[in-house]
Amino acid sequence: MFFGYQQTQWSKNGGQCGVCGDNFADNPRLHEPGGKFYTGIIVRKYDVGQLIDVAVHLTANHKGD
Repeated sequence: MFFGYQQTQWSKNGGQCGVCGDNFADNPRLHEPGGKFYTGIIVRKYDVGQLIDVAVHLTANHKGD
């Protein structure tokens, strides 16, 4: 997930990021309706407060930049 550098997220977007790490300022965002990768298929739905197990595979460390 990459939504721009720290300055983009905090100075320009007030700490917000879009679905799947899309830049919040983009419109339409890549993974939301109208975006290049949006399919409309919901693969899983979670309830507020529900605990889930996840696995993360990091391929690069940008050290917060």
